[in-house]
Parts: sequence; structure tokens; C-alpha cells
Amino acid sequence: MKSALIITVGTRDLTINKEDFIQNNSPEDWDKIFDVKRNGISPKLGGEVFEKQFNQLHPVLKYPIIKPALKDVIRKNGQIDKIILIATDQKESGEQFTANDTFIFARILQKLLVLKHGKNLANENPVAILTVDKNVSYLDSMVDFFNNKKKTKSLLELIDFENIYVLNQGGIPSINMALMLKTIDLYGSKTIFLRTNEEDGQCYPLKFTMQFLESDKRKTIKTALNNYNYNIIAETTTDPSIALVSKYALHRLYFDFESASDFLKALRTINPDLSKRLLKGLNEITADHLSLIKEVYINAKIKLKQQAYVDFLLRAFRITEEYTRTRAMKKLDFPFNHYTFEKDISAFLQKPENRALLSYLENENFKGSKLKYTTPTIPVFIAIAGFYEPNVLDKLNKITALSEVRNKSIGAHDFEPVSLEIIEKALAERQTSLKEVLNDFDEILGMESNPFDEINKEIAFLLDVH
Repeated sequence: MKSALIITVGTRDLTINKEDFIQNNSPEDWDKIFDVKRNGISPKLGGEVFEKQFNQLHPVLKYPIIKPALKDVIRKNGQIDKIILIATDQKESGEQFTANDTFIFARILQKLLVLKHGKNLANENPVAILTVDKNVSYLDSMVDFFNNKKKTKSLLELIDFENIYVLNQGGIPSINMALMLKTIDLYGSKTIFLRTNEEDGQCYPLKFTMQFLESDKRKTIKTALNNYNYNIIAETTTDPSIALVSKYALHRLYFDFESASDFLKALRTINPDLSKRLLKGLNEITADHLSLIKEVYINAKIKLKQQAYVDFLLRAFRITEEYTRTRAMKKLDFPFNHYTFEKDISAFLQKPENRALLSYLENENFKGSKLKYTTPTIPVFIAIAGFYEPNVLDKLNKITALSEVRNKSIGAHDFEPVSLEIIEKALAERQTSLKEVLNDFDEILGMESNPFDEINKEIAFLLDVH
């Protein structure tokens, strides 16, 4: 497993005791590099001296914030594969800003860390420097900087690392904040923020990352629930109950009831009551033919909600076909067989008691032509069902306004687009609307509620409980 440590270099991240410094320098030299106002070493003046005298001073140079973090990461991982030091070099800004730039400190630390901790660092170029060359006063400017892929290539190279530690304690607040946002965005839950207690020298991880990511996950799940995107929920959640319920719902949408049942059986060991409730609803689907048709209709409405309009149309016509065929065949005295339908219906219509139906079918038209009533198609089944139940005929005939839209789509025989606007336009030509069509389906099928909304309530409850 690869581990990286990202450090923002601040003005307090490299220092030296006065006594150690004047072993090789004069007290006057100390006064030049020590900033009384900041009570610390000047990163520019002190950095220049440290760099020139590195061979003499490196044994006594101190990095009190960074060192505990280094030790902690090494202790947990054995070695560090990459260290990135983020420093400032505001070339285009005024003297008041450049005086506190930390790029010289970063260069010194680059050598110092390899010298002091080399045995626990990766062999090849273990320490890199990322220089911020913009005015660091504004958060927006720093966010833009870290979003610049060319300038932050070294951060992108850590994507496949398993552990990304971030010590954004030193440095400028705007850089620290922008880095925090960027690392969470890039690495997600792999990001571990560290803090060093400057009083006792102990380093500890911050918990807010997981809290932040957990909150973000909850928002993602709630958005996915609203659109019935159960695959996103299953991939996002860390809660086993939510994962199993989501996979159950997803496979129920696939009409893979066997796999859906398996997920509920697995749920039984975690939440037996919920498993029992959901299994009861699943078993009701296959209890009778109408329940299966209702399930297809629910599935179709979900596709409509997801703006998958071709999928919606395919399901809408499948419902119409199955429902009308079932209703029509109940009035006929032979079982349905696609291959013998022409012979069977012809024989049926020749019977004296069925002459009225024959006369009715001979006078029916479809798209301006005589209805080919010996062919087992949706218009034929609608006509037969409508002969016996005229109110059903009126309602189901509306969907046939979308026949051409479906036939010319990628779901049938062509490559024409399908959108909500195209669907509504086709229906408007028959003086109806999608809302009317759906209301008619609700009435014909006796729809009361959407079981997936109940599943969503169960997931939402689990989400709020945990």
C-alpha cells in the first residue's frame, strides 16, 4: 500500500535555537534573521542563511510541526512513498508578501527530510515541491490554483495511493482551505488530515474528514432516492442494511426477482423485520398476472421519472399489449398461440354467436386502413377488448398515438430521437396528454401506490437512524 504526505510549509515550519545558530554565526547575524514581530525566523533572510550553511546547520535545524507527523505516518505505514511540500513564491506580488514566501524553507526541508528520514522514504525522488506562485490572499484564487491540472500534476499522481495524509497546519489559511477542499475531492475517504499539538509535540488525525464525507454521502443517497437510482445508493453507502435493500430494489427493477429475493434473505440476518416486510411485497408480484402487469407499469413510470423515454415507451406498449391480450383472450374460447392465432380467430369469428364481433372488427380502422384483425397485434387486442368493454377501448387507444414515435426510436426500427416534448406533441395530435394517459392506466390497472416509494421510505429511515 502506498502512502503520501502533503505538507503546507509555513513560516514556523523551520527553525533553530539561538544558541545553536551563534555557534557558527554572530549575535548580529541572529538579529538579522529573527523577526521580532513574528517571534520567528524570517523565511526569506533566515532561509537564505540556512541554505548557504546547510552542511554546518542541518544537525540543529528543527521542524517541530512536521516531524511528529512524519513519525506518525512512518509508524503506521513503514515508509512514505511521496512527500509533497507546498510552498509560496509570489514573484508578482509586493515585498510585503514575498518576504514571507516559504519556497526557500521548502528547498531546505526537501534535503533535510531525506537526510534525516531517508531510510523510511521511497528511494527515488521521495520529496517534491509544489510552488504556489499566485497572490495567496484570496481563497477563490487558491481554489483556482489547485484546480489547475498542469500546476498541480504532482497531486494528481497520488490518485492510486491508498493513504493520503495532509498536514495543512502551517502556511496561509487560504492555501490550507483550498488544499483541504481539493484533497477531499481528489482522494475522498483516503484523505487523512493531521494536526500537531505544538505544546506536547504529539500528532493526531482529525475526524472531520469522515464526518464531512459521511454528510456528503447522505446527500448523494437522498438525491439518488428521489430518482430511484439504487445502484448509486448501493455503491455509496457503508451501511449493510441500506446496501442490501438498494440491491433488492435494483434487481426488482431488473425483473430479476430471484436475485432480489436473495438480497432480502441476506438482509434477514441483519434486520429480520424489514426483510419479512419486503419479501411479502416481492411475493405479491408473482401472485397473479395483473400484479406482474402493474409491476411493469411501475417500472415504466420510474423510467419516465429518470427521463429514459425510450425505455418508458417500450414498457408502456408492453403493458398495453399484455393487458389487452389478457382481457381479449378471456373473451375468446381458445388459448393464445402467436403462430396459430390467425387460424384460431378465424374459426372463432365464424361461429354464429360471434358474428357481431366479426362485423365490429371488419369495420375497425387503424392508421387509415382496415384493421388486420387476424394478426395478433396491440390494435387487434384493443379492438377485441373494446368490443366487450368500450370504456377500456377509449382509454387504451390513446397510447397508440405513440406507435410511430416508438417504431422510429432506437428501441424498435430506427434512430429517431425521443423526448418528453416529442411524446407530448404526438399525444396532442389525438387531443390527449401524457398526464391523461397515465391517469387512464392508473384507473384501468387499479393502481394505489408505488411500492418503490415505500422502499425509499425504508432506506430513508435507515439513513436517519444510523
